[in-house]
This record gives sequence, C-alpha cells and structure tokens, in this order.
Amino acid sequence: MVARKVDRGLKKRIGALEAQIEQTAAAQRELEARLADPGTYAGTGKGSADKAGVAALTRQQQELAATAARLEAEWLALQEQLESA
Repeated sequence: MVARKVDRGLKKRIGALEAQIEQTAAAQRELEARLADPGTYAGTGKGSADKAGVAALTRQQQELAATAARLEAEWLALQEQLESA
C-alpha cells in the first residue's frame, strides 16, 4: 500500500517535471529562433544599445540550458527511483 502511494507520488512528480522540461524546451526553441534571426543583431555596432539586448538574450539562453539540465537530472533520478521501487 505504501509502495503504491510512493509510486503515485513519483509518477506525479515525474509528470510535472516532464511538463516543465517541455516548457523549457519551447522557451529554448523560441530564444534560439530569435538569436538566429539577423534582425536581432541589427544595430549592434560600436556603442549600440542593442548589444545589451543581445547579451541579455545570451544570458537567458545560458539560464535556460542550466534549467533544462537540472530538470532532466531530477527527472532521471526520479525515474531510477521508480524503477527500483
């Protein structure tokens, strides 16, 4: 009985993580599309204020990559727990 509750709890958490992973992946795809667009870099010459915008996008890309890695590691650990339960 307790094992079923644990399994249910793990499955619920795994499902939530899968949703977060997909949301993060969607945000990464959107950001990568923005970074791939040459218009993003228009006016990024010397002294341009747009450099700050590109730098912010790059930081956001790094943060999303770190978030994705953390979520995937947690998902994997929970899957392993579920399999060994």
